[in-house]
Amino acid sequence: MTKGIRIGILAAFFLILLRVAIGWHFLYEGLTKLDSYRNPSDARRPFTAEPFLASATGPFRQYYVQFVPDPYGLRKLEKESLLASWREMIDRYARRYGFSPEQVGQAEAKLEQLRAKVEEFFADEAVQQEIEDYRALVDRIREHEQRQLEQGKWVEWGATQLQQLRQAAREKGEQLFKWVDGWTEQLERHLESLVTDQQRQAAQQKPWWAFWLVVWPLPDDPLGRINLAVMYGLTVIGACMLVGLFSRLASLGAAAFLLSVYLAHPPWPGLPVISPDGGSYMIVNKELIEALAALVLATTPTGRWIGLDALIRGLITRRLAYRIFGKVDDAVVRPRPEPVRRPG
Repeated sequence: MTKGIRIGILAAFFLILLRVAIGWHFLYEGLTKLDSYRNPSDARRPFTAEPFLASATGPFRQYYVQFVPDPYGLRKLEKESLLASWREMIDRYARRYGFSPEQVGQAEAKLEQLRAKVEEFFADEAVQQEIEDYRALVDRIREHEQRQLEQGKWVEWGATQLQQLRQAAREKGEQLFKWVDGWTEQLERHLESLVTDQQRQAAQQKPWWAFWLVVWPLPDDPLGRINLAVMYGLTVIGACMLVGLFSRLASLGAAAFLLSVYLAHPPWPGLPVISPDGGSYMIVNKELIEALAALVLATTPTGRWIGLDALIRGLITRRLAYRIFGKVDDAVVRPRPEPVRRPG
């Protein structure tokens, strides 16, 4: 029986390359999401995990959806809530860019224009009936989910009726939301057009490294805390894997995150097919493959081959282990060998 398995130089090289690649993937994802908060006026909006959590389809859907305040978008179908969200958007732009009274007046004029369309939209009896039908569908979905949970069953696993209700709700919701979302986009485009180049440059004067500003003030809602955990978790895990610092622990964290993503939208038979990247999968998808690769790295000391783990182990942990236990495995610090005495 062999005492161990030796890894060749080429295999070690590709394992290190795999660690760097996954680390770069995580680091770039985290920095991009953080930068969307630092520069929310860019084409991409500030990152939020809400759409991902709200569209979860796996057996643990209820554990994901519980963090979303309005997973079915019902607040957008309430006139006062919709107008209040638009008012918050105008105030956010005015604070960020320091709008002049004239710019605020132009934003208010656009809001009044859209308010008239909203009043007409919600006054339509046919629209009100559509909204009531959509609310009834949502209530039936929630009742069905609760009944499934009370019976100890996985929600949506083989629940054909529930899947049909969800599909009907998605179709009806798309018809209602296309008007509301279209008006919201009109208001946002109008506000973007009001911002001058000087105001935009002044708002982007924060240094690129000032990502700590994202966490202040700390959000008091569960979704906000999840957003922060995702952004900073991706950044820290990616940086550690990239430089080989606590590489095994970072790889384990990467695998845990990827498995949570996989379980939110598992491509399993009998579940609705919702692929965020538009791919076609059956049981195995890209997240699962990358998670398995991260688990391989979690069992391999690649950081000790090339990375800061090697420096830490060489300067601290090996010497400390030798002082405490009196022995070292593959020690850099070895006890001085006894001189060989020749007879005579």
